[in-house]
Amino acid sequence: MEIVSKETNKVMLLKLPDYLYQTFLSNSDLAASIKFDPKTYQLEIDLPKSVESSSYGVLTFKSKIEPIDEADLHVFTVDQQRKATLKSQVAYKGNLLPERNDHYIKLIQKQSEQVSDFSITTAEPRRDDNKIQPRIFSLHEDHKYFVMANPEQARESSIRKMHKEKRVREDPEKVKAMLFDLFSTQRFWKLKTLAEHTSQPESYLADILREIGEKGPPGQYKSQWQLKSEFRGADEGEEGGPTKKPKIV
Repeated sequence: MEIVSKETNKVMLLKLPDYLYQTFLSNSDLAASIKFDPKTYQLEIDLPKSVESSSYGVLTFKSKIEPIDEADLHVFTVDQQRKATLKSQVAYKGNLLPERNDHYIKLIQKQSEQVSDFSITTAEPRRDDNKIQPRIFSLHEDHKYFVMANPEQARESSIRKMHKEKRVREDPEKVKAMLFDLFSTQRFWKLKTLAEHTSQPESYLADILREIGEKGPPGQYKSQWQLKSEFRGADEGEEGGPTKKPKIV
């Protein structure tokens, strides 16, 4: 790209509040009053009473103008031959902020009331057969599991949710037999895992576990269940190892 350097003018870069920007954008013929004091480097913009806020008085925006250290910040144009022409150098910057007077406070209150009265309405979109219609996907009823876990965990979570209210209480002795079979494979179990393997309600299973089991020692297995010492074999292995299945009388 060819760059043509000309004698440039120095310009000012101003950051506008959203309300002021929208006002200028919607009123292209708006003539605001701009005042600049070269001694104090203060810039002031007064919106005329012709804008929407006229009933609240004149709104004033002020800014402290500061020089920009970067000497290579310019405004330029590019023509069809990709030739860039420097127009001006950005030498000053400022941030316009509203003056908090009674007029400004009344305007903010009005805008807040308009936001609180806002209501969402829905309507059937007009179908245009000439345009590609977006595909709408419906989420799975257990979508939170699919988002949070891997597919295998999601499938297990879905099964747990589906059968949660369909578990029927079995005979206590039959449940104990199932528990002893499970504890013979490993020493510590979580209540939810035992409920899944036995298909029993967790509250009912916890009552039976209090008869034959106890919570694990402080540490890794603190919140898990193990068999009471009288139901564990004498040659039991390390933590998590297999245990002997006791005889049920």
